[in-house]
Parts: sequence; C-alpha cells; structure tokens
Amino acid sequence: TRKALPWAEAGHEVAWEQFEIPRKGRGSRRKSGGRKGARPAIEVDQDDRRARVRVGDLEMIVHKWQGSVASLLWRGEEILASAPQLNTWRGPTDNDSFHAIPGPDPAPLAQWIAWGLDDLELATAECSIRRQGDGSLRIRSLQIAQAKCDEDAEGHQIRHLQAWTVTPEGWIALNNEIRV
Repeated sequence: TRKALPWAEAGHEVAWEQFEIPRKGRGSRRKSGGRKGARPAIEVDQDDRRARVRVGDLEMIVHKWQGSVASLLWRGEEILASAPQLNTWRGPTDNDSFHAIPGPDPAPLAQWIAWGLDDLELATAECSIRRQGDGSLRIRSLQIAQAKCDEDAEGHQIRHLQAWTVTPEGWIALNNEIRV
C-alpha cells in the first residue's frame, strides 16, 4: 500500500507476481501485406486433439481433449504457469464446522464433504475453435464438474464455460461463465 491503512502499514505488499505484458504503442504496429492499417492474420494449425494459435508475438497451445489453453507464449517466453481451471473449493473455516452456535445440522462442512464438493471430477464436454466475422478467433470450452455423491448427481454439477477471444492485434479476452 502507498499509505498506512487500518489493516496494513505503508509499504505492505498486497499482491505479488503481477506484471504488465509489454506491448508496442499504437504508432509502432507491424504492418502486413503492405496495406496501411492491415491487421495480421491469426494462424491456426489444429487437429482433433490440439491446436496451435499464432498472431504476432503471441502463441497459444490448446489441448482440445482437456478443453484448456495449456500454453501461452509471449515472444517465446511461457507466461502461463498452468491452464486456468475451475476450482470452487475453499479452505473451510471454524464457522463451517462449528456446533456451538445454533445452525444447520449437519454443519456446512460435513454437508459439503457428503456431497463430494471437496473432490470434484472435471470432464470436458466440448471444445471448439472458430474464426469470427471480425477476424478474431474464439476458443470455447465447456467443462462439467461433477460431485462424487450418491444423491441427485445432476443436482451436484457445476457447468463451466470458458471463452477465449484472440484478436488479430494479439489481444486476449477470457470470459468465464459458471452455472451451479
């Protein structure tokens, strides 16, 4: 923090491993094909199991069978530690298993574990890569997280739709939609 706050002294580190990905300014874009303002084409090499997407200094590897972007390279350097993946579990607190205060029985933690929410199985339902009318590329993956429980299996599913959009300029937008 820049200044002292009730919960931290000035200079307290709030986060780490944050960095800005360097990019060229508007005036220094690479031109392709000799036309003024022409945008580079997005190159896609794919088969039924994987795809390689390249535009400018950006390269992505998509594992379609896993429904994940497995690698993200900027100027030849890997910037993705691992594929983004749905994780809904949080470490339980004392309140989740505390019985001294009147509340639900069983306590939330016991119910979560009984439903299998601490050990969801993630399965890829579909993964597609399609060019869009504006020249961008859409990578869409639907994964279903299934709780390991005996009761109402469909009622204990979480659907996770991940949509990556890659623009001809090399910008990436990631949208996550989660349905419980």
